[in-house]
Amino acid sequence: MYGTNMVTHQGKEIIGAINRTGGKVYFLTARTEDNQPEHLNLAQTHLALKELGIQYELVLGDVPSPRVLINDEGATAYNVQSNSGLNSRISPSIFANSIHDALEGLAWVNSKFGKPGGSDDFVQTILIAESLIQKSGFCHADIVHKLRSSPPITMNGEPLSPGGLAPKRYKGQMWKLINSTDSLYQAEKGVSDGAAMRTLGIGAFYTNNFEDLVCAASEIASITHGSVEARLSSVLTALRYRQIFSQDVTATPSSLFNQLARAVRILKLGNSADFFLDRANTAAIIATRNHHPSLQLFQLSKYIGIDHLCWSTPIAATFWSFHSDDNYNKWFKGFKLRSINIPPHPRFNKNMITIDSNTYLQSQRDKDMDHLKSTNEYEDFVNCHGYHYGKWIDNDTFFSIAISMLSGRLGTKSIFLEVERHLRTFNVDMRTFAYAFSDCLFRESKNISESKEYDFYL
Repeated sequence: MYGTNMVTHQGKEIIGAINRTGGKVYFLTARTEDNQPEHLNLAQTHLALKELGIQYELVLGDVPSPRVLINDEGATAYNVQSNSGLNSRISPSIFANSIHDALEGLAWVNSKFGKPGGSDDFVQTILIAESLIQKSGFCHADIVHKLRSSPPITMNGEPLSPGGLAPKRYKGQMWKLINSTDSLYQAEKGVSDGAAMRTLGIGAFYTNNFEDLVCAASEIASITHGSVEARLSSVLTALRYRQIFSQDVTATPSSLFNQLARAVRILKLGNSADFFLDRANTAAIIATRNHHPSLQLFQLSKYIGIDHLCWSTPIAATFWSFHSDDNYNKWFKGFKLRSINIPPHPRFNKNMITIDSNTYLQSQRDKDMDHLKSTNEYEDFVNCHGYHYGKWIDNDTFFSIAISMLSGRLGTKSIFLEVERHLRTFNVDMRTFAYAFSDCLFRESKNISESKEYDFYL
């Protein structure tokens, strides 16, 4: 706290984040009971904290600088220098572990869905991550080649089709790329949610550079999905991964929305981004007002939806990732491919609630249709997704995004007993990927130009 008894920049957000995750806050200070000046004594400090609405356990006074925390119980210390923000340095091991856990969560979800055609979220994430590492950044031609070719990834020992798709049924945006011979293919249209599900590697590779992340996420999205909204869905999920991997404890739904608005300015999208921003703002409000994941999930599915649209599932999943419940398995109880069951909770719902396509408000769906028509995307979308739109939800992509983000934040302890079995579904070395991203980040911070070669497949 400053000499005016005001909290330092970002301090209140840090404390709020710790409170929301069930942590306890302790202050260490050189202030004493008989401090001079008197308005900075411990009694006045307690009073100031109370007036600021800050929840804490204890203020330990008469502790001169430098103050050292002996970290033996998983405690965390935040050292905020006077007149400055948080220390932005990231631990290489923590950074790598967060990426590894996010990849584990993603693989776990894609393995649980169990079919090769349901592994596209994982496959495309890995292919783009591999390209960023191998090419030291965005390489349009390399990503086109990787997405168009049969991937080196296997599922239960079996080869997969390009992009991890089910080739006999799929006629969407990736199908257009696969059937083109243009080495620098770029989509003209596309409002489905496929661009947002594969950005984990973008968030990891560009953790240290906000503007580069925004531009890369937009350009990589536009290879298969050319609409403003699809590009922003990719930017949104990549920004959230960046918050998680950088251990940004001040991250809130509102701060993520503000970063998205900043990205819109960087991309100079103007009013064309208004529809997407409106939905993202609604989701941020829901996630801020309702901290319980069951209530959040119900509200998000009602007002944002879990449809195959880029302003639906990606937004709902990303803002749902701010809750702090690491019991991922409970969302799969009584699992059905076209619905999600919210388990009973004594405070919110005494009986199980089923989320399906009917949960989404018809008034919101009508706005979706109007926007599709106004942007000349309606016909293409219906031709590709009309057979299932409004009939079932996109829960595989929802959980791919949300569980990987939650795993990056909260770890995978709750699924420890089964995650190893599911990791064996794919021949991908998650640990190597995680440490390759860590190497890239810290070579860049030290201006080391030479690249390394990695063996990503088992």
